[in-house]
Amino acid sequence: MRLNLRSVVRAEAFVLFIVVLLGATALSLVSSQFLQTFNIYVLLYNVALSTLVAFGQMVVVATGGMNISLGAIGGLSAVVAAMLMEWHGWPLWLIIPVVLLGGTLMGFINGFLTVKTGISAFVITLAMASAYTGASMAITNANPIYGIYESVRSLGQARIGVFPWPAVATMVVMAGLATWFHRMTSGRQVLALGGNRTAAELTGVPIGRRVIQAHVISGLIASIAGFLTMARVQAGAPTIGNAWLLPGFAAIVIGGVLLEGGKITIVGVLLGVAILELIANALAISHTDPFFVTLLQGALVLVAVILGQARRRMMAKGRVRPLGALPSTEPRAE
Repeated sequence: MRLNLRSVVRAEAFVLFIVVLLGATALSLVSSQFLQTFNIYVLLYNVALSTLVAFGQMVVVATGGMNISLGAIGGLSAVVAAMLMEWHGWPLWLIIPVVLLGGTLMGFINGFLTVKTGISAFVITLAMASAYTGASMAITNANPIYGIYESVRSLGQARIGVFPWPAVATMVVMAGLATWFHRMTSGRQVLALGGNRTAAELTGVPIGRRVIQAHVISGLIASIAGFLTMARVQAGAPTIGNAWLLPGFAAIVIGGVLLEGGKITIVGVLLGVAILELIANALAISHTDPFFVTLLQGALVLVAVILGQARRRMMAKGRVRPLGALPSTEPRAE
């Protein structure tokens, strides 16, 4: 029996939602600290920032690639923002677009090199991560820049009840990605080339342009995450994005994104992040060694990849059609 893709995606998201709900319920019963206002605020803040990182990775993975330089782009963006504040005294209304343009430019460089050299995005972004990190270190001499504006410090701490204001940026990015992937031709073409590059090329999809576009959006999202992280820690440091790679990768895998490209699930990624942050929060409340979080994230990635392989075998048998398949090559199931 052939399954409708939307039903499958919704079923996956529903399962993840149940896991989040059960996890939150269990934590609230086990520990009185979990429902404290400050803890919920911290949890939501972590979810907001980690979701941005995961979205940045998801956009490139949708093409069948991977962006290893997300953390380096975020770190350099934070350093540039702090440098323009402390050393040059630029107004914030000018700093923000400069930082976002910088992230966009770094994403463009990643995509351009990937397309023009034919080398995998993994290798290109790995090399560029070293370059961006080196630039951050050269600017700061490996020291944080603390002279950020009070308005930026306030942004990093602003909230309404338990809701952190920086989460608004995450919601805007989430809405933008949903519109792009599901309503715009270019977004659908990105999914198409990730699902079947040869078929996409034969039907006229501009492969190179779409790969570059995905990297540009990824770089832009990374710069937003870097700026918001700088506001939270109240310093611009080259190391701001050092720990982004594994959690971001884990979230998209757990959320149901295919590593080969062609299938993304925005809600699934958000729920994947929520699961990881609930686990991290539980371990923090129980005063568990924080290094255990990394170990657990790695284990979750392994399990999710194994489950993903099982899902791909189902697709190979024709039970489920991957998101982004071209109408000209296979009719869309309704």
